[in-house]
Amino acid sequence: MARGGGGDSFMIENQADLDFYSKKLPNHIFQRFVQGREFSIDWFSDKNGVPAVTVPRERLAVHAGEVMMSRIELGPDIIESAKKVGTLLQLRGLANLQGILDESGKFLFTDINLRFGSGAVHSIQAGADTPGMIFQELAGGSIENKSNSVTNGSTMSRFHDALYDS
Repeated sequence: MARGGGGDSFMIENQADLDFYSKKLPNHIFQRFVQGREFSIDWFSDKNGVPAVTVPRERLAVHAGEVMMSRIELGPDIIESAKKVGTLLQLRGLANLQGILDESGKFLFTDINLRFGSGAVHSIQAGADTPGMIFQELAGGSIENKSNSVTNGSTMSRFHDALYDS
């Protein structure tokens, strides 16, 4: 069983498992298991849909659906896949695209969220000034592609905890 954001998720290994879970959880969705590396892609496009930021981050550690450790990997295949999907869906503004890079090198999308992702601070810190671009566009200016100035290989680690001084 998966924990955290994937609660009530189970690996179906045979027909007996499928029969059991189909009866136990009749409203669940069944999907193919994909072995691979999980990525979030921070996306920002201007009002015309021209991508200005397309930054893939490998999700190395996740807690309750939020990335706790990530590494930026500016893989051209993932970036091109994201641009194709973003263009097809006519994305404007912010989005967080998620998926898995399977063992064959194919990128499979799992989620598209129209907001900053939990790890967007990593892309911003590494050079993708998305908040600045939003301000520029709101002020009537044009924005330029900032993905080229992002530090490839940058890593982020964060934690959620309470610290007290008595």
